[in-house]
Amino acid sequence: MENTNLMSFRSIIISVFRKKNIAIIISITGFIFTFVVLKFNTPMYTATAKLHIRGIPQVSQDFYMGLGGSRIHQTQMAIVRSDPVLRRVVETLHLDKQTPDYEKKFCSPIKYFLIDLKQKQFESAMNEVPEDRKKDILFMVAKNRLLKNLTTNLISGTDIFTIEVTDFSPAMAVAITNILSRAYTIFDQQQQLVELTQTYGKFHPSVVQLADNIDLMTKRLSGNKVSDFEALGTASVKIIEQANTDYQPVGRPKIQILLIGIIASICAGLGFAFVYDHFLDQTFKSPEQIINTLNLPLIGSVPKIYKKGKSLLISEMQTNYLYTLFLEDMADQLFVFIKTLKIKSILMSSTVKGEGCSSISSNLAILLSKQASCKTLLIDMNFANPTVSKLFAISNEPGIADILEINPTAGKNKGQLSDIIHHIDNNFDIITAGKMEMNPTALTNEHEFVDIINKLKEMYSVILVDSSNIKNNKYIEKLSQILDGTIIVISEGKVKKQIIENTLSIIRRKNVNVVGAILNNRKFPIPEFIYKRL
Repeated sequence: MENTNLMSFRSIIISVFRKKNIAIIISITGFIFTFVVLKFNTPMYTATAKLHIRGIPQVSQDFYMGLGGSRIHQTQMAIVRSDPVLRRVVETLHLDKQTPDYEKKFCSPIKYFLIDLKQKQFESAMNEVPEDRKKDILFMVAKNRLLKNLTTNLISGTDIFTIEVTDFSPAMAVAITNILSRAYTIFDQQQQLVELTQTYGKFHPSVVQLADNIDLMTKRLSGNKVSDFEALGTASVKIIEQANTDYQPVGRPKIQILLIGIIASICAGLGFAFVYDHFLDQTFKSPEQIINTLNLPLIGSVPKIYKKGKSLLISEMQTNYLYTLFLEDMADQLFVFIKTLKIKSILMSSTVKGEGCSSISSNLAILLSKQASCKTLLIDMNFANPTVSKLFAISNEPGIADILEINPTAGKNKGQLSDIIHHIDNNFDIITAGKMEMNPTALTNEHEFVDIINKLKEMYSVILVDSSNIKNNKYIEKLSQILDGTIIVISEGKVKKQIIENTLSIIRRKNVNVVGAILNNRKFPIPEFIYKRL
């Protein structure tokens, strides 16, 4: 078996070029997917405010006495996310009035249908909620949305932590962050107010002053920027930096993500093309694979003709230099095999139908008669689909079937051998298939066919027998035993290796002389100017 671990750079490039359509499709699909995902990803902006935990309220010293600094900081950041603070933000900005279609102001039109679907689902769900509970539900939705977009982070080694809020609008992100930080300081002062009131009474000057400060801050609560003096306030937590944003979307720039997506898609396409060609596609794709896997000599290969309706006879293909050159080389190679192995009659067959045996047999017969000056006979024994007569535009009758006793009960007299020979050229004759009246398996049971072949061997130097595939026609196995040698035609990228190996093992057990193989419809995926430089 072929060692698939021995891979050269050239084999990798060939695999990629051979499956370039897969690579292109995957690359384009990946690019489109990346583009669509980016279009569905609505940009979000972050605003950040910094707060300083300045100290501990004097009335709370006993409460905080046993807490370490880190736990105090974690406690304060947890308070930012508490319900009283978030409720003040939701009520001030009316965030409970925001519905899913709020995003339509900022997203790409390609996402409208998805947002409209969410809006319909939201309205449908709210219609099932009792009227007295709708307000609470809307607040809970708004609070959860705010929590999802809110983060707090402690700056290492300091008493400063940040509040970060993301939103589709940078202005809204700034407003929410400012209100959130101020609502937090108001809540801190409310805690102090409660503690001072319990200690000194509600008419104490400090209590009255603190209550006035809370009322003033509540009335002025908004997302607008205020003076630094006013931002600092009287709370134990100080806003040392009001909300600001860089007006840049969160994450990597879209153009950068798109470029990464394109590169990743191309790499994925190339990688899958190589894996598919080298490991998943178990068909023959090169002469080396036939030699290494089947342990057969390669007679030659024939390039694929892409133009549909084109005659495949070499006499009508003079303009296709590559096709002609390969066939001429293959005819020379076959002539060497014939002389070396001392054989005259050769069966041209395949494992499955549609491998192109007839065109190859016909062209080899033409070239052997002209290049090697061999007196050549081509016999068409593809009774199911006689093709040779069509290629040479001659009558299919009379043929080889007419001189064999295919159906003795039909009352037909056998013709003479000379009657069925069509003279094409000085050194080239053809015997067509003729009309078959019964199962062709019967003809190979008779000694008559052997006698006919022996007579023809005396008349010709080379006899090529074109036949149908071995898999579906049992009589081909008998033909291969009668004739001197058999050549298997294999189309590139069509039949799995295992099928061909199994077929060869069957006919080899019957002492069939398998001369070699021909690779048909060979493709050359790499352009010549690239191939020469690899």
